[in-house]
Amino acid sequence: MTVDQAINAAMDGIEAGRLSDAANICQQILQAVPQEHRVIRLLGAVALKSGQLEQAATLFRQAITLAPGQLEYCDNLCSALVALQRWEELEQAARHMLQLAPQYARAENSLGLALKEQGRVAEAEAAFRRSISIEPRSMQTLSNLGNLLRTLGRWSEAEQICRAAVTLAPNIAGVHLNLGAVLHEQQKHAAAIEA
Repeated sequence: MTVDQAINAAMDGIEAGRLSDAANICQQILQAVPQEHRVIRLLGAVALKSGQLEQAATLFRQAITLAPGQLEYCDNLCSALVALQRWEELEQAARHMLQLAPQYARAENSLGLALKEQGRVAEAEAAFRRSISIEPRSMQTLSNLGNLLRTLGRWSEAEQICRAAVTLAPNIAGVHLNLGAVLHEQQKHAAAIEA
C-alpha cells in the first residue's frame, strides 16, 4: 500500500467513524514518513472528533508549520479554537488565513466569531458582512450575523438575515431556533411558533 492509499484509507475511516482504525493507520504512516503533514492533519481531525481539543489544536499547528499554505489545515485549527473558546488565538488564525487568501469567506466568518466573542461587535459585523459578500449562501455566516444583530437589538435586520438562513437550510433546527428567538423578542409570538 502506498502512502497515498494509506492516507485515503485513514480518511475513509474518519468519515465512517472508525477513529481508532484511522489513528492506527496514521501512526503506521508516520513511522515511515515522520513529517507527512497530511497525516498529522488527519490525526488532528481524529483528535477533534474524539473531543481531544488540545491535542487537535497542537496537531493542526504542527501540520501548518510543515505546510503553511494549506487553508484547510488553518480552517481545521479554527474549528479546534472555537471548541476551546480561544478567541484571541482564533482571531490570529483567521487573519493568517486571510493573508493566504484575502477572499476566503470561512476566514472572514471565523474572524467575525472571534471578534464578536471579544466584544468587538462593529468589527465582527463587518467581518460577517465581508464573508456574506464573498459567499452569500453561507448558512453558518448568516446565522452568526443574525445572532449578532439580535444581541444588538437590531430586530428587523436580524429577522431578515435569519429568514435568509432558514431559506438556505430549512432542515437545520438551529436556524429555525434563531429566527424564532428574533420573532419572540419582537413580540411576534405566532410567527415565532411557526419558525
